[in-house]
Amino acid sequence: MFSLNSGFQWTTPPGPAGLDADVQWMVWHRANSSSTFVAIADINNFTINNSSSGTISSGAIKVDLTTASTGVLGNFYDQRVLAYNQPGEYVIAAYNAKTVTASVQSEAMSCWVNSNDLYYSTCVIENGVNITGGTARSYQYSIDLTGSSSNYCPNFISGSTVYSHVPYGQYITQLYSSSNLSSIFNITGSGGVTNYKAFVTTGTSPYYRNSSPQKYVFSSRFSTTTSKVYEPNPATGCYVQACSAQATCTPNIYLYPFSP
Repeated sequence: MFSLNSGFQWTTPPGPAGLDADVQWMVWHRANSSSTFVAIADINNFTINNSSSGTISSGAIKVDLTTASTGVLGNFYDQRVLAYNQPGEYVIAAYNAKTVTASVQSEAMSCWVNSNDLYYSTCVIENGVNITGGTARSYQYSIDLTGSSSNYCPNFISGSTVYSHVPYGQYITQLYSSSNLSSIFNITGSGGVTNYKAFVTTGTSPYYRNSSPQKYVFSSRFSTTTSKVYEPNPATGCYVQACSAQATCTPNIYLYPFSP
């Protein structure tokens, strides 16, 4: 799992314009030294379009980091998470990274990449702090069992409490009924697969905001026998939709401070 981070600290009011910075993230993979570097799909079937300079909805991960949403001093960052299951070598580029507006050099944007295990992460950033304390843990979600025949994205979810070993909802693979991940959560449905359910991080999980509309809501179908995420047919679809993303399979945009 790669966490692609960019951010700055706004300490000197430069006027109404605030601070502004841009970067485009690119990722390539090759199986070995004899292979060619290419873009590949992540485990949610999203592939970065490294040749595009457009927005995330066009397949390019384009970041426009600005203080315009709050107008107050403090720390600001943007985080995109990508998870891959193909072994080999990866190259990550912060392409055309630039600070558009800054009063002093110390307020210029910084970019960094963190690599960790997706399923048992020891470094999960929430509001600039590693909430795991360096120790792998489980993560709490609320799931709305009502569901729908299509992707289901309500503004607020207050449903059954479930747990996962994955801190990022778009990469959920299995749900459990207890925090020690010892028992699989039972979901009922017809034909061995449920309709689309909505779920959201809760409790001490990262990116939690228990107000309406909730910040990070996801939608997926599940197997009724194992409670694993149901892989769509055809497989070109995404397994989990991040409801706030501009396109269904794109990685969620984790912001701090949260936009209003």
